[in-house]
Amino acid sequence: MATYLTLSNRVLESLNEVPFSTTDSGTEFAASRGIQTAVKTFINQSINDIYNAELQWSFLHSDGTQVTTAGTAEYSLPSDYRHVDYDTFIVTPTQLVSTNNFSSDANWTHSSSSISGGFLVLDQNDSAQQTITTFVDNRQYRATFRITGSTVTLKVGTSSGGTEIKSEDFTVANTGEGQVHTTTFGATASTLYITLTNTTSTQAKVDFINITEDIDPQRLQYITYEQFARDYRETDASIDSSSYGTPEYVYPTQDGKFGLHPIPDRGNYTVLFEYWTTHTELSAYDDSPTLATRYQDIVVSKSKYYTYMLRGDIQMAQMCLQEYLQGITRMRVELINRDEIMRYV
Repeated sequence: MATYLTLSNRVLESLNEVPFSTTDSGTEFAASRGIQTAVKTFINQSINDIYNAELQWSFLHSDGTQVTTAGTAEYSLPSDYRHVDYDTFIVTPTQLVSTNNFSSDANWTHSSSSISGGFLVLDQNDSAQQTITTFVDNRQYRATFRITGSTVTLKVGTSSGGTEIKSEDFTVANTGEGQVHTTTFGATASTLYITLTNTTSTQAKVDFINITEDIDPQRLQYITYEQFARDYRETDASIDSSSYGTPEYVYPTQDGKFGLHPIPDRGNYTVLFEYWTTHTELSAYDDSPTLATRYQDIVVSKSKYYTYMLRGDIQMAQMCLQEYLQGITRMRVELINRDEIMRYV
């Protein structure tokens, strides 16, 4: 995407004004005066206009995650949120494995095995182990992982490298292909040792491993705050066993948070949701907006509109405004997915 300086220069040049030096390291840009300063202001104002034209621009989309706390009903939304899609809230069991995608060696101890390119690479007799201290005795857990190349043994024990709970071999059906495996086990202690090992002569790779409590994700039903207050607030305020359980509903609070009902009875749920972010105005000469490059002309058009209005050239301002509005229409067609049917819950 074009930088703050580049966008400013495009507007200045189109108005036959002196542009900033393209070799400027920020000094000239920061010391701008007159029309140059006005154009810098108009660039940010135009970007704000584009961002505010829709709540759900795809380039402002983000994913939110909130781990529950037992006994806590309300949670803060991300600090950068501007709009939340309450239809996307689901509650899932919390992931217990740290660095489960093998992006680094963090939290893993291994013999001659290595972590490379997002894979745990296991040669013959290699192993990798992680100690997890957040299991709950007598609960069932689910392990899911993907392997390529050879046979991998999953060990779960109460001691380092131990097999007190589980030791199971998993093999790829067709050599060279990857295969996802799932198995379950019961915890007998809060601290367990998870080990992946390869005892064959063929190299094996593990893409990822997920370990969660053996429960399925569940969609949360959205209710308004008024409905919560009318139908469920009294239950939550009773402070007895009927107030707590696996969350089934999500609602917006009146102070910019979200609430769950029933109140989570455990701290091992993770709430996933989608939202759209706010943005930070451009400041440094080399800052760039999150807009894709193909939309930079829309920023320029709206900035020219403001500049012509400053000059009192209404006719040129209206022409630039039409260019901007056509650009916004194009962005909506390309970036906004509209539901074609109405869904009733």
